Amino acid sequence: MTTLEPSNLALFWVGVIAVSILVYVILDGCDLGVGVLFGTTRQQRLRSQMIAAISPFWDGNEIWLVVIGASLYAAFPVVYAVFLPAFYIPVLLLLLGLIFRGVAFEFRNRSARGLWDVGFFVGSTIVAFVQGAAVGSMIRGIPVVNNQYAGGSFEWLRPLPMVCGIGLVLGYALLGAGWLILKSEGALQDWAWKHIPWLAGAASVVVCVAFIIALGDRDRISGALHERTWGLVFPFIGLLAISFIFLSLRLRPQALPFTMTLLLFVAAFLTLAVMFWPYMIPYEITVGDAAAPEASLSFMFWGAGLFVLIYTATVYWLLRGKGRSGYVDAHSSDSKMRHRSVKPEQQSAAGITNRLLVHRIVTGTKSIRTYHDPAGGWGALKATSEALAEQGVAVRGAGTLLRMNQPSGFDCPGCAWPEPKHTSPFEFCENGAKAVAWEATAKRCAPEFFAAHSVAELETWSDYELEMQGRITHPMVYDAASDHYLPMTTPSRWPPAI
Repeated sequence: MTTLEPSNLALFWVGVIAVSILVYVILDGCDLGVGVLFGTTRQQRLRSQMIAAISPFWDGNEIWLVVIGASLYAAFPVVYAVFLPAFYIPVLLLLLGLIFRGVAFEFRNRSARGLWDVGFFVGSTIVAFVQGAAVGSMIRGIPVVNNQYAGGSFEWLRPLPMVCGIGLVLGYALLGAGWLILKSEGALQDWAWKHIPWLAGAASVVVCVAFIIALGDRDRISGALHERTWGLVFPFIGLLAISFIFLSLRLRPQALPFTMTLLLFVAAFLTLAVMFWPYMIPYEITVGDAAAPEASLSFMFWGAGLFVLIYTATVYWLLRGKGRSGYVDAHSSDSKMRHRSVKPEQQSAAGITNRLLVHRIVTGTKSIRTYHDPAGGWGALKATSEALAEQGVAVRGAGTLLRMNQPSGFDCPGCAWPEPKHTSPFEFCENGAKAVAWEATAKRCAPEFFAAHSVAELETWSDYELEMQGRITHPMVYDAASDHYLPMTTPSRWPPAI
């Protein structure tokens, strides 16, 4: 059968889809990897720090999936028509995983934290697995007859796709561990370093197993590599990347694990590109055969905007750097400091924070990090955006700020802002915006939190970590026997006013 030569526009859209896939794998791979690692620890402090490390970025990364799907549908409709029936179940699982993962991300601080934490881990793992299984199925080849899918619904459950699914779960977890090392410090960074060797080792073993399984179809799979021996440089680069990951364990340069894992993914992607080209559906439908009419490709070329690129670049630029805890952990030896009661929704976990802070001032253990960032301009905008995103009120909080210190709005909770005769839309400063973000936080501190942590343990937490638990949802009273706060179920248990 003769094949059509692809036009320049068809090649352009192949490039767009290829770059979008690579960018999605790298960006969302970090988030999914953190989600996979999220389920390997039960320490709430580490889990909260993991969420904070990806919270400004995670919801924008799925845009690349939309770009990929829309580009395939419009530029290569034949590929879309074959791919979707071949992977109905994986695509459905992918969407369910992304939806449940997103819901869990938002609701874990409101109620039933244990359920949502499991949902976040399971959703992340399922999404990573089905993506790997789809790649494995394409390596094997998708049966096509007359430009229509000719296989069964469970072709993606063959051994090679299953192994590739497991491999991508481990690969994303390795990428997530590198991201945590890059974006965190202290206990979470040490925890991530400890997971690097076994993740890299397990991923290497799975790749070897996949290679052995793939030998059964070696004629079809390796044919392109035999014709393009220069393409063997990419697997070699992948081996070097894995080697450097293991070498980084000794000196612990913070950027190297993430950078080398990134290089590993790029090398694997380019290896697949060499194997598949010129096919869009290996090894049946070529780029030229699958391309839409030139008029459609031209319309998309001029209509596809740069918004996604600009948005992603802006977010990563504004939120670059590490997430810091604000106050350094200071361990207190005073076991006599206990608290009476806390009324619901009247204060956040900072109610306990203030008492601990007084204790640290008295004992001389209080420590504050030096602030090196700008006090205005883009620095203030960045800090305000981070504060709103960190509290889960990025959209609602921005609208609230526009009513702050306005004639028909409310006064700043952090200072005595002057009342000018003619107000502007932005009658607030950076500190006032942060105060509003903390007051309007979507995070909730339920009785389960106090059941999991004694007061003696909470005394060792930094003020920032306590503040980040959110607003208390139930009236609580201190129980000296258990050294825990317990929920008060009846008004009669309220202690007398002090």
